[in-house]
Amino acid sequence: DNDNDNDNDNDERTERTRNDDKKRSIAVDCDDNGSSRKRPKVKHGFLSADEVRDRITPYWRLSTAEQLDKKQKEMIRKCSMSIIKEIKTVFRTREKEMKRNKHVKAIPMYEWVGKRKAINVDKIISSPTQFEYRNKCELTFGYRYLQSQATVGGNPEPSVDAKIPAVGYMTSGWSGGVTKPHSCPNTPTEACGVADILDDFLSSSPIPPYDPKLHVGLWRCVTMRFSHRTNQCMIIVMHAPSKGGAGAKEDGSDDYSEYFESERKRLIKVLTEKPIPLPQRDYAGVDMTMIKGDNAEEDSAERKALLKVTSIFFQEYGGLSAPGPDHPVEHMYGNDYMEEVLGKCTFQISPGAFFQVNTRGAETLYNVVVKQIQQIAPSEPEKVLLLDVCCGTGTIGLTCIKEGVAGRLLGVDVSGPAIKDAKINALKNWPDSSCSAHFVASRAELVLSKEIRIAREKYNVTNIIAVVDPARDGLHPDVIKTLRATGMIQRLIYVSCNPTKSLVRDAAMLCAPPSKKYPGVPFYISSASPVDMFPMTLHCEMVMTFDRLNETSASEEKEKKQSASAKASEDHEIVMTIGDQRNETGAPEEKKKQSLILIAGGEDEVVDV
Repeated sequence: DNDNDNDNDNDERTERTRNDDKKRSIAVDCDDNGSSRKRPKVKHGFLSADEVRDRITPYWRLSTAEQLDKKQKEMIRKCSMSIIKEIKTVFRTREKEMKRNKHVKAIPMYEWVGKRKAINVDKIISSPTQFEYRNKCELTFGYRYLQSQATVGGNPEPSVDAKIPAVGYMTSGWSGGVTKPHSCPNTPTEACGVADILDDFLSSSPIPPYDPKLHVGLWRCVTMRFSHRTNQCMIIVMHAPSKGGAGAKEDGSDDYSEYFESERKRLIKVLTEKPIPLPQRDYAGVDMTMIKGDNAEEDSAERKALLKVTSIFFQEYGGLSAPGPDHPVEHMYGNDYMEEVLGKCTFQISPGAFFQVNTRGAETLYNVVVKQIQQIAPSEPEKVLLLDVCCGTGTIGLTCIKEGVAGRLLGVDVSGPAIKDAKINALKNWPDSSCSAHFVASRAELVLSKEIRIAREKYNVTNIIAVVDPARDGLHPDVIKTLRATGMIQRLIYVSCNPTKSLVRDAAMLCAPPSKKYPGVPFYISSASPVDMFPMTLHCEMVMTFDRLNETSASEEKEKKQSASAKASEDHEIVMTIGDQRNETGAPEEKKKQSLILIAGGEDEVVDV
C-alpha cells in the first residue's frame, strides 16, 4: 500500500510539473516593432548556435546603432510615456473620489505633467564593451542534447537517449535540457572554459545533476565571477543535500553521501590545478566588428594573463526555487572573497553580494549618477548627506564620495554579506578612516526614518540627496512613503534595471499628489538617462532624476489654475452673451467672439476650458 501511495504521489507530482511546463512554454517575445506577442512552445532537444543566441541575446543580429535605436524608442514609449499615463490616472481617480466624497480636496493636475514632452529622455549611452562583457555567469547543471543522425521527414531529430550530463544555459525551459554557452557573444570565454571542465567532470561522476521537475539528483547550478583587473575568479557550486533532495525516494536510492566528499575534493582539484582554458568560440554569423570598438586596446590590456580560480564555495540548498542572498555558503578553497576595480575604488565582493555584471558599463552608469549630484551639490560637500538605498557593496555611494560630490554617506541594504563588504570597502579605499560612511543591514522601510534622523543630528547636514538602486521588484511602498515625507531630500536619483515595469509604478507614487498613504510634497521628473548595460539583449538601465516640487510653487500653481479656471468661465459667459446678439444680417458676431477668445488667453486655453 505504501508503494502504491508513493507511486500515486510521484504521478501527481509529475502531472503538476507537466502542467507547469506547459505554462512556462508560453513566453512573451517582441516583434520588429517592439510589440509583445506570444511565441510557440519552446523547442526541446538539440539547439543550433543561432537558436541559442536568439534566446540569450536576441539583438545579436543588429548593429550597435540599431540596438540603441530600438532601446531608445522603448524607453520613451514604455517608460516615460507610461509614467505620465500612470500619474494622470492618479489625478483622474482622485477627481472621481472628490465627486463621491466632499471631504476629498481638489488638486489640479501639475503643469509639468500636462506638457507635450513631460519627461525629456536623453540620448541613450552605449556600453563601452559590446562583446563578452559579463563578469558574472550562472550556469545550470542538467543534460545537454546531442545532435542526432536520425532523420524524420528529412530533418534531424534527437533520439531519447541522445543527451549527456552537462552545464549550460537553460534555454528551453525546465525540461528542455541545457545548452553550451560557447555561442553566446555576451559570455566571457573563461566561463566557457569552466563549463568545459565541469562537463568533463560530470562525464565520470557517479552523482547525477539535479532534476528540477522531480527534485532528485545533487548538482544544481554554478555561479562564476571574473575580474581581469585583479586576475581573480570566484566559483560557487550549489547542490542539493547529499542524502537527497525534496523528491528523494524512501528506499535511499537518491542518497549520494558516500560519494559526495570525494567528488567534491575531485571537483576542487580539476578547477584549480591549471589556469582556466580558453576554448574555441562558436561565433559563426556574428558581426565581429563589435569587438573592435573604441576601447579594444584597453580590453586587450586587461586580458593580459590567463585567469586562475582563486576561491571556491559550496552551497547546500534543499528548497524548490532559489536561495536568498544570505543563505549560508561553505568556503572550500582560496580567498573568502574576490576584488574588483571600478573607477577609482577597489571593491571586495562576497559570494552573496550584488555587483553590476558589466564592470566598464557600471563605470559609465555611475558617471551619470555623479553628474546628477554635481548639478545641485553645494560648495561644501561635507554638509551633503548621500542616502544610498539598496546600496549593495557600497559601489555607488563610495564612488560618489571618492569623486567629491558628497561628504557623508548612509547606505542601507537587506543583504548582510553585502553590508559587511561595504564597511570593508570604505576602510579599504580610505585606510586613514577619513570616509564618513555608515552602513546598515536591514530592510530599508524599517530603518530609513530613524537612520536619517540620527544622521541629521550627528552631522548637521543641510542637504540630503538620495540614490536608490533596487532589484527588479522596485522599491517597497513604505520606502517611497519615507522618501516623500523627508522634506530635506530635494533630489532623488533612481537607478532602475526594470524601467518599463517597477520604475513606472514607483515613479507614479513619487510624483502623485499627497494622500494619507503618501504624504509630503511630491517630486517631478527632471531628467531620464538610459544606459545600455546589456548589449545584444532586450534589457537597459535607466537613471531617472526626481526633484522636489517647491511647496510654495505647488500652492501657487494650484491658485493659478483656480484663477485661470474662474477667469475662463467669466470670459466664456461674455462670449456666450455676445454670441446671442445679432448683427444687421442676423448672423452672430463671430469677429467679436474671436477677439474675446484671444483676450481670454489664447486658443489653447479656451479649448482646455
